[in-house]
Amino acid sequence: IDNIPQGKVNMENPLWVMDVYKFYEVQKYMTLTRHVYSPHIDIASLIWWNTLDNQTRELLQKAMYEAAVFQREENRKLNTERLQLLKNKGFVVEEDPDLEELRRAVANLREDELYQEPRVKSLLTRIIEATR
Repeated sequence: IDNIPQGKVNMENPLWVMDVYKFYEVQKYMTLTRHVYSPHIDIASLIWWNTLDNQTRELLQKAMYEAAVFQREENRKLNTERLQLLKNKGFVVEEDPDLEELRRAVANLREDELYQEPRVKSLLTRIIEATR
């Protein structure tokens, strides 16, 4: 990190990381691009799932749904509080950046070698199409 010119470090973190790890002590600027969504995903072995009776499956599905709704509501509330805390700590926050400019700046990333592997390229294409 000593070789990186001052002011040239870019990071990508959720607000809870900025709060818990006290980034406000070492960082001043933040742009809310909202370019990442990290859902909570529940998974289970299909072999195990198929051993369950219908009533148990329905109970588990209902519980997972209710947990997801709660988590999203709680996360939105906490993010509002965290954003205010970071501002109070002196963060300069750009809440409405020019997203088209950001998209133009990163548009060529999909040409990187990493994304040329056929399965990766297919997945990237499907993600891009799904988010249009």
